[in-house]
Amino acid sequence: MIKEVLVDSETRWECQSCGKCCHNLGDEASFHLFGEKTKEEGACPNLDERSRCSIYSDRPFGCKMYPFYPSWIELKKGKVDFLLGALKIDSCCPGYGKGTLVVKNKKIFKKLEKVAVKLKENIRNKPEGKIKDLFHMR
Repeated sequence: MIKEVLVDSETRWECQSCGKCCHNLGDEASFHLFGEKTKEEGACPNLDERSRCSIYSDRPFGCKMYPFYPSWIELKKGKVDFLLGALKIDSCCPGYGKGTLVVKNKKIFKKLEKVAVKLKENIRNKPEGKIKDLFHMR
């Protein structure tokens, strides 16, 4: 289950390499992202026999950004904003509350900036009302 909270100046996050993001998808999220149901116990259908992502270099935006999310309201307006006040994080992610402050982590913001550029390009090509489909795109 995803529980989005707003990122503020005190929010910490560091990937724990636990793989929970790929194992607790649920059929709805899996079907939306990949067009197919999860494997046993909610595992992503794209995990290989070693539980590694078989499409890592070409994974959907939703996977590239996890556990971060833009504001859906702003995204529907065609704005992709990953700044404080608009950036959300899944507080159920085991890395939430650990590691460095998100606002001071240049690596995170550089990664999100690259995703934002791609999202902005794709928003221009999407019919209105199809914004959530952007996260299926790679």
